[in-house]
Amino acid sequence: MAGSHRFLATYPKSLPASGAVASATTSSRILLLDDSLFTRIMLAAELRELGFVVDAAGSLAEAYGALMAHPPDIAIIDVFLEDGPSGLEVARNLRSNPSTALTFIIALSGHYAPDSLRLAHEAGCDRFLVKPCPIDVLIETIEHFQGGVRQSAAAS
Repeated sequence: MAGSHRFLATYPKSLPASGAVASATTSSRILLLDDSLFTRIMLAAELRELGFVVDAAGSLAEAYGALMAHPPDIAIIDVFLEDGPSGLEVARNLRSNPSTALTFIIALSGHYAPDSLRLAHEAGCDRFLVKPCPIDVLIETIEHFQGGVRQSAAAS
């Protein structure tokens, strides 16, 4: 996996005002792990409005409960949780489990440093987005992944 794994860091940016983000083409299930209640509520509402099924978690325990109930297609994980443990533990768990190893994982953090990128990459994250991350950038990242999945399925 190390040779074929592409990792990108994205910083907040302004997008064209044309605005509308395409709605989810499938009902992809997203695990959203963020210890900020405000961020969780806002992101979950936006993602649900776009047609995604969202399991929102504020702690590692809640995230693991959601994983056991419904394995996600996509995981958006806050790297640094308030209680101390890293959200990257969820990424490692997803990658180590054969049934969730192909989950698209987006690390989301307000703390950008080269070590953060390295740690996220080593944990198996596919992308690293820096907070505050505009919803358009997050959706564009998800849609890019979904487009790749559709292309792979069509090729097989």
